[in-house]
Amino acid sequence: KKQRGPLWVVEGPRDVMKTRQVGGRAVGLCGAYISDRKIRLIEALDPPVIVIATDPDEAGNKARDTLKKKLSNFPLVDAEFPSNRDPGNFTKKSYYKMCVKLGLKK
Repeated sequence: KKQRGPLWVVEGPRDVMKTRQVGGRAVGLCGAYISDRKIRLIEALDPPVIVIATDPDEAGNKARDTLKKKLSNFPLVDAEFPSNRDPGNFTKKSYYKMCVKLGLKK
């Protein structure tokens, strides 16, 4: 079954697992390095919106900047987390609140 809705781009497998468990559609970068191949794979999913949800650290911020440049042909939403949180900390409630904050849900 083809998934629909925003695509959350996160860094690691734990982040993907938690985002999917709470109802999101997610792919992981498996680290902060972003190759052209990773960009092509994300583009191939043809998401209506891409939510950039990298970790709030130096590597995550660098990845976020690269994603914004290389995926600029898609609508992008920037999900920013406090310094001690990331998508791996999602609960159903916190995921829903983040979606509302980002304008993805009402």
